[in-house]
Amino acid sequence: MIESITSFESVDLSNNLLNSQLIVCDIDNTILYIPIFKTYAYFYKLVKNMFPNKSRYILYSEASKLFNENKKAAYEENSCVTDFIGFQRLLNRIREIDGKLIYLTARSSYSIQITKKQFEENGLIYDEANTYYTNNTIHKGDFLEKVLKIDTKTPIIFIDDLDDNLNNVAYKYPNSKCYKFIYDKSR
Repeated sequence: MIESITSFESVDLSNNLLNSQLIVCDIDNTILYIPIFKTYAYFYKLVKNMFPNKSRYILYSEASKLFNENKKAAYEENSCVTDFIGFQRLLNRIREIDGKLIYLTARSSYSIQITKKQFEENGLIYDEANTYYTNNTIHKGDFLEKVLKIDTKTPIIFIDDLDDNLNNVAYKYPNSKCYKFIYDKSR
């Protein structure tokens, strides 16, 4: 089941999801907002609309170039926490249930220093031991199963902004609760 939320305070830990103590959270457009950051899917659609008769390989190649250029520029921009108070309260609730929070991002492992810097600049604590980078090469549900070796019967709480990630985790981990985070820019 996937539920849309605009605040981390809406993440339900009350029944502890069948005793799940694992909360998995994305970074970009979930915890941190970077104003000029655009997703790979955005650039793929853009290139596909511009060149409808090109092969998938050409579209992928051109979209990747644009995405990487944008990502480099975006990470040099100032970031902000999407819901600082709600996130701090979620962290407190996770501690109360003796839970574990891990960050799972599609960012490249080359962006570790940038990620640390962005967390620090925004008053967040970067947890290197519990931050994982997929390098945008594997679906997040597959990463949880194959890389982190989390059994697919394990109920987890998963928070992300992208439907593909949410659908993949919901499919792989049917006992889990997934939250689609929608950043409310009016905060």
